[in-house]
Amino acid sequence: MREVTNPVSNPIVSGSGGNGRCFTVAIEGNIGSGKSTFIEYCRRQTNTVTYQEPVDLWRNVGGVNLLANFYNDPRQWALAFQMAVGESMLAIYEKETFKPIKVVERSLLIYLRTSPSVAYERMRARARPEEGTVALGYLEGLHSAHEHCLRNLQEANLRNEEEIMIFTVDADLSPVALISEYEQVWHCVSLLAGC
Repeated sequence: MREVTNPVSNPIVSGSGGNGRCFTVAIEGNIGSGKSTFIEYCRRQTNTVTYQEPVDLWRNVGGVNLLANFYNDPRQWALAFQMAVGESMLAIYEKETFKPIKVVERSLLIYLRTSPSVAYERMRARARPEEGTVALGYLEGLHSAHEHCLRNLQEANLRNEEEIMIFTVDADLSPVALISEYEQVWHCVSLLAGC
């Protein structure tokens, strides 16, 4: 774990800690940053429920592959795709759980910082057909947007406008080194959630 900002309590990992409230963790990062891999790590932890992005749902919205259409023609399909994403994620966020930690909406943000070149190579390696047209430049733009949003959240935390704990993980590391990072982050999440 490389960076933690604003260590106060305020993705997708969720649950209710020792105080009976649901502690929710959001996982954020670029395409190919390792969000699904980290969520899979979280899934193996006790007292935790995890939710993956419903990619298969986005591949068939009324018979239309919105994911592929969005990557092939973002100007035409961005609104329809983002509406489908928002709708499907809201349904996930609203699911009831009896576990103390829920990975989804944020009480805590875990940002998997991944350089665009590493994200691009990982995306190519997993070979989702819909991502075949995604250019490195697009990932560079997303990376800049993520970094900008993170800076804004950190500044809002410093001004006491937000109370969001942010963990930033160097997700450029090898899969073996990332497991050690995940363990450190998860230890902190468990302590914060009262588990």
